Amino acid sequence: MNEQTKVTGTVLAGGLARRMGNQDKGLVLFRGKPMVEYALQAMSVVVDQVLINANRNLEQYQQFGVPVIADQTDSFDGPLAGVYTAMVHSQAEILLVMPCDTPLVGPEHLNRLLQTLKTCGADICVAFDGER
Repeated sequence: MNEQTKVTGTVLAGGLARRMGNQDKGLVLFRGKPMVEYALQAMSVVVDQVLINANRNLEQYQQFGVPVIADQTDSFDGPLAGVYTAMVHSQAEILLVMPCDTPLVGPEHLNRLLQTLKTCGADICVAFDGER
């Protein structure tokens, strides 16, 4: 990865949120704003393109002004289906993915992931707190 490497950021908001009573987690308010908005703000300063992966409430997600992409199937196959869909829609060399319900993740965290990827030369980099 060099300074010219393009990065697409994808916010995963395509799940059913069964443990939250089927609310659309990305649209749930946290401190007065939909949670997806925090993810979009964090992503927008570190990537070249931002996408939202959503499978319902598409019109509401489109109001955030970035492309909204739905899974390749309509069977809510989980987060890997969203990652696959983002890979299909991205032309970038690197895909940075985060869930929509992480309002405390900031650009500094995402930059750290990208820098770790750059320095270690791996194909994938995952956040790890030492235990999980």
